[in-house]
Formats: sequence, C-alpha cells, structure tokens
Amino acid sequence: MTIDGDRLLDRQTVLRQFDLLRRELDSPGVVDSFDEFHRTACDILMADRVRKAFD
Repeated sequence: MTIDGDRLLDRQTVLRQFDLLRRELDSPGVVDSFDEFHRTACDILMADRVRKAFD
C-alpha cells in the first residue's frame, strides 16, 4: 500500500496547522477569553492522541 504525494502533502499540511494552532493556544490569556464550549473543543483538538494520529 502506498500513499500518493498529494495525499501525503495534505496530511503534512494538517499536521503543520495543528502545530501552529497549538502554539497560538499556548500563548498566555488566549484560552481565557473562550467560553466553556470552545475550551472543551480546544482540549479535544490539542490532545496528544490527535497529534499522534497525524504523525
């Protein structure tokens, strides 16, 4: 089984976007302005298992 170049590039792009989002959310005070729903969504997206799924 092989992954074509475009599909691999798409996965790498998603991983980079998650990394950028993680850095932004780690900035002081950013998550403090979110309501509970958005904080929960960020917690889900930033979980290690999600990051590992793209590795």
